[in-house]
Amino acid sequence: MKNNIAVYSSKLAKILCNKGYPIIDLAINKTNNKSLIFFFENREEIWQAIKEYETITKQYKQTISEQLKGGNLDEYENISK
Repeated sequence: MKNNIAVYSSKLAKILCNKGYPIIDLAINKTNNKSLIFFFENREEIWQAIKEYETITKQYKQTISEQLKGGNLDEYENISK
């Protein structure tokens, strides 16, 4: 398992599986017994898919954060008038 990629996110593991990358092995996460670690073959294509996932996730979190700070409130009418 040392030469494999360990994935701790079930969501990312599902995305990788849907892209055609098979899970090589599973293990119970020793720090959280309720979660699994998914192991994939160490290939450049998988690393690229992981980087894409991380970029999209980061952009999504940034958008949500901006919206929660009131970034797009000008689009709505003030109904208290």
